[in-house]
Amino acid sequence: REFALFGEAYFQLTPQFKATLGLRYFDAKNSIDNLEDGYFTGDPNLVVGEQPEKGFNPKLSLTYQIDPDKMLYGVVSRGFRLGGVNDVVSLLFCADELPKDEAGNPTFPRFFESDFLWNYELGFKGKWAGGKLLTNAAIFYNDWQNLQLSRPLECGYSYMDNVGEARTLGAELEVKAKLNTRLEIGGGLGILDAKITDGGAFDNVVEAGDRIVFTPNLTANANLQYNIPLKDDALLYFWSNLQYVSERLNTFSPEDPAEAFLIFEPYTLINARIGWEFSNYRFSVFGRNLTNTIANFG
Repeated sequence: REFALFGEAYFQLTPQFKATLGLRYFDAKNSIDNLEDGYFTGDPNLVVGEQPEKGFNPKLSLTYQIDPDKMLYGVVSRGFRLGGVNDVVSLLFCADELPKDEAGNPTFPRFFESDFLWNYELGFKGKWAGGKLLTNAAIFYNDWQNLQLSRPLECGYSYMDNVGEARTLGAELEVKAKLNTRLEIGGGLGILDAKITDGGAFDNVVEAGDRIVFTPNLTANANLQYNIPLKDDALLYFWSNLQYVSERLNTFSPEDPAEAFLIFEPYTLINARIGWEFSNYRFSVFGRNLTNTIANFG
């Protein structure tokens, strides 16, 4: 259950300078009332409990309009992802891998908490040459607290728990250009450095400096569209797109030969489309992944 209130206020401080203030309040509760029994469970287990959470998430945005075609902006905001309830983990098969309670019995967290992220971003948006060239650029830093992470066990089960802290530092660039009446090109580049800074409850698995799983250090894309005007305002066009994603990890120990299969190689996808537009209609033929790349997504 979740209840929330949110709103924003805008302030035109000067003709060029604008501020936005936002605030979100939430009050949420995860509950469980569950009787677990059966061969894999071990002893019958009655689980009744709830985890309430509440808090405020603020936002501040500042924009400066250099001229009608160019703008600088800065954003500071806080976001969150709600916690949840873990499914049952077999105490019969997983006892040796699970932490112990005060009485020495194997246990695992039935609830995992929300994680929170402070986002700091600076950027620029601009149009040039009468709108024929568009550029967007940004740098950002994220301070990630109480990070939710799935902990797989060798017995075949897994559960969610909260890692201490993480941070991400990155930059993004996007460019679009209309070279002439027929040819349009564009592209984007993303650079990301995402690291764990505190292993928290997983400090025996995760160390400070480990990469956050499934985060590529580099992403890029490029696209091209060629238009051929026809009579009666009809249009024949060709569009192609290339997407690149660098190496990702699903392990915090990539140096371990036994974990090599959890290193996902870079991949490149190529897509294309040929279309015909006339009046209010568009017909097209498209192809995705034209090179039949077999990418490992997870």
